[in-house]
Amino acid sequence: MPETAIAEKMCNVLIPAAEADLRIYSAAARALGIDADTTAIEAVLMGFRKFYGGLWVGGTVRLMPSDLTFSPNAINRAVHTGDYSLSISLADILELAPEFGVLSGIVRIATRSGTMRLRCFGAKAFARRIKERCPNA
Repeated sequence: MPETAIAEKMCNVLIPAAEADLRIYSAAARALGIDADTTAIEAVLMGFRKFYGGLWVGGTVRLMPSDLTFSPNAINRAVHTGDYSLSISLADILELAPEFGVLSGIVRIATRSGTMRLRCFGAKAFARRIKERCPNA
């Protein structure tokens, strides 16, 4: 029987390696009779990557009894080139810290293998819920 989530949030996760699939934009633009040149969009995405250190991918984060998981939503699965689902063992989390974010807060999660940032409404409270379950944070 699958584990039940302790908490669940719609969020965006900063994925350093995320790549947009511009073929969808090009196909939609052509269907609408709009110029399908993606040069401007590529420049904007490059600016986002440079500023944020990656692209924000939308989906759902779930606090499970032993893991923190992220699953991209259908729109983000369609507009990105790869599967950016991830799972982090709660035992691997070394530090959780809320960070300022415009409109919604950010939770910085440091692990043995790197740092993850997730953006959601109620970020401070969600960070506390995660921290309660992390033996090393």
